[in-house]
Amino acid sequence: MADDGYSHITNIDYSPVAIQRLQSAYKARPQLVYAVGDARSMPQYAAGSFGGVLVSGRAHVWVGREGGLVCVGGGGAHHPYH
Repeated sequence: MADDGYSHITNIDYSPVAIQRLQSAYKARPQLVYAVGDARSMPQYAAGSFGGVLVSGRAHVWVGREGGLVCVGGGGAHHPYH
């Protein structure tokens, strides 16, 4: 997403280890912000704080394509998302 021009990206994960790995891997990208949190309860963020949300259960297998996103997971099946 950062390569596609998104300038404010907040990465939230329940695992502190995952957040530490992300911070280390992408430390040269100042537009990425990291926080440990539980998606079921995030009182530190006001309603409407995010313009969009990707749930990591499948987000790690999405790639950008002209006109939308394509899921490349699930046994190699390709499903367009717009």
